[in-house]
Amino acid sequence: MEEEILTYDDIRKVLRREREEKGLLKVEEDFLERVVKYLNGKRKFLEEIEKKEESSLSKEMKERVELELKNAMRALREWYSLRERKIVTQALIAARAKGEILDKSRLLMNERELFEDVVNILREHREKFENSLREEVEEEEKKELDKKLVRINEKIEKFVWGDGNIYGPFEEGEVVNLPKEIANYLIENDKAVEVGVEE
Repeated sequence: MEEEILTYDDIRKVLRREREEKGLLKVEEDFLERVVKYLNGKRKFLEEIEKKEESSLSKEMKERVELELKNAMRALREWYSLRERKIVTQALIAARAKGEILDKSRLLMNERELFEDVVNILREHREKFENSLREEVEEEEKKELDKKLVRINEKIEKFVWGDGNIYGPFEEGEVVNLPKEIANYLIENDKAVEVGVEE
């Protein structure tokens, strides 16, 4: 079976259909190979024209082929940009869903690699984000465990503790949650009592 020769019109049709298709357009696996053959054929044709004597017909033909080649390249770049955008969008959805929901049969070979790479990068960064959130929550919980709830017995002016933080001022009867070290110091010096231990 003879391979069908790709034309500029075929490229334009693929671009138009890709624009219209919400997901990825299904193209033949050998589409890019056929595109390369088309482009090489046009370039070779241009070389042949340049070797021949310049006539008005060959000059006109050369300009026409150059324009077609330029337009074909522009259409192909736009087509691939559309596909990249769709692949990245699908990869984002797949990474969030922790599953691959893209029909991979519509991906060209090099696009499969792009899809997998983007999914893996997104998942890796999402996991780092989740881990950092978990660490922040655990750190806050740890800080809360290192505190003690006390009722102040007398007015205390603000003071700087060994950790460099400023605490107070506190009014008599005020209930505050302080680091255990400070709370224990105030309790030992009868300036506060632990809430829940009072009689």
